[in-house]
Amino acid sequence: MVDYGISKHSLFDRKLNSRDGRSKCSAPKRGPGIAERSLVVSFDNSTIDRRMKLPTPENIAKYIRDETNEAEPVVWGVRDTNAAKTEYDVNTSLFEEYKFYQNDDGLSLSATHLTGCTMLAIISRKGIWIGHFWENIAFATDEDNQFWERYNEDQDKIFEETVIKGMRNGKGSGENKQQDSLRLAAPKLDDDHIKAYLVHPSSNWKENGDYRLYWDRMKAEAVTHIPKLGQPDRWVEQAYEPTSNKRILRYTPRGRLLFKYDAKHRSETSSEGASGTQQLAMLWSETTELHRDAW
Repeated sequence: MVDYGISKHSLFDRKLNSRDGRSKCSAPKRGPGIAERSLVVSFDNSTIDRRMKLPTPENIAKYIRDETNEAEPVVWGVRDTNAAKTEYDVNTSLFEEYKFYQNDDGLSLSATHLTGCTMLAIISRKGIWIGHFWENIAFATDEDNQFWERYNEDQDKIFEETVIKGMRNGKGSGENKQQDSLRLAAPKLDDDHIKAYLVHPSSNWKENGDYRLYWDRMKAEAVTHIPKLGQPDRWVEQAYEPTSNKRILRYTPRGRLLFKYDAKHRSETSSEGASGTQQLAMLWSETTELHRDAW
């Protein structure tokens, strides 16, 4: 375990539901007026230098913290149709094609404060499909969650409806878009360089097992739509250790995931050291580099 020198005192007021085991990764309950596509950090496109600057071993922790704070969040809420227009959180996923990011902006996506949620990223040289799945919605549903009663307290059914069917068909549209369909994205995403990354907690919230059956169902669903992912060495799983220390979550790389794509990354292209540009896609879980592909 890396010691980031953070005290045990919490300065961050995000709700974490405590149970018998560790804290559960729970969607916060929010009222009206909260900006969409933002869980903890704000997103201001004008403040982001999107040209990819790679970290060094000495500054990797600060790099992940700063870049995830400024990238476009993969987690967002949708507004209810009630009079108060309450915003609530849902499982979310995005499909982005690199062809729309060939200027100087590039593409940066992130998730922070992962304390038990699961993420799936499928990356090729054509684009990325990336999803965030709340623990207390899809894997260990809270009894006061709307889905618990709707699906007769059937955890498997809730998982099927909130994760698998979202991967298959997508959910929502427009301002209330929740998930992009992996099935529909597959023809535009698939290529010979495609890889998939499942980033998940090291245990379930009771700390007496994990969510292996559900994770394997996610992988099987992905293979259904992109058969190439059934080949050897196409998958990487990365387990992170959840923490409920809110100060650590706010000021360190713990519980963070970062993806960056740069269409014009500066590179050395000859033995004489002549500079050139290349496309570069990278993915990190906390400070661990999971994906690096340059072409």
